[in-house]
Amino acid sequence: MDKQKLNIGLSIELMNNTTKEVNLGTFKKFMSNVKEAGKYLGQALRREGKTDTIWENQIYTLKYENCSLDIEMLATANNHSQIVKGFKFQ
Repeated sequence: MDKQKLNIGLSIELMNNTTKEVNLGTFKKFMSNVKEAGKYLGQALRREGKTDTIWENQIYTLKYENCSLDIEMLATANNHSQIVKGFKFQ
């Protein structure tokens, strides 16, 4: 599996996203089109911690048969707003 190709593809997908909101569903939708990733096995919240009184830093992992995708996000305490800080294929 070419991780560089996946990084570029996902980056382009996020830039071309016409909705105002990017969430875990956005990443799952992209990965559903990546046959090399294999079957979706689930997701896990790996780490969560407050950065200040409003924002929380969250790292999620989407697990697939042949790879996993770590997504780092900032979320408001009430989770109405999320910002993608970065992602990394494992």
